[in-house]
Amino acid sequence: MVRVQPDINRWRDTATDITLRDGDVLLIPKRENYVMVSGQVFNQTAISYRPGRSARWYLSQAGGLTQVADKDAVFVVRADAQ
Repeated sequence: MVRVQPDINRWRDTATDITLRDGDVLLIPKRENYVMVSGQVFNQTAISYRPGRSARWYLSQAGGLTQVADKDAVFVVRADAQ
C-alpha cells in the first residue's frame, strides 16, 4: 500500500515518489470508507460504506446481478482497518 499526500510538492523527487513501468496499475480510490462492487452487476461502482448494510444491499445499489452472474459464486473481500 502506498499512501499519497495531497500536496505533491511534499513527496516529489523523494524516496516515496515511485516510478511506474509499463503494465503497472495504479488504483486511486475516490474516497476512504467505500465498498467497491464489481463483476457481473449492472453498474460497477464504489459506494460509501454504511454501517449495518448487507452485501445484498450493496449489490442492489449497483443495480443487482446480471442474468449471467453466478449467484453461488458471490463473495466479499474485506480490507483490514488500521
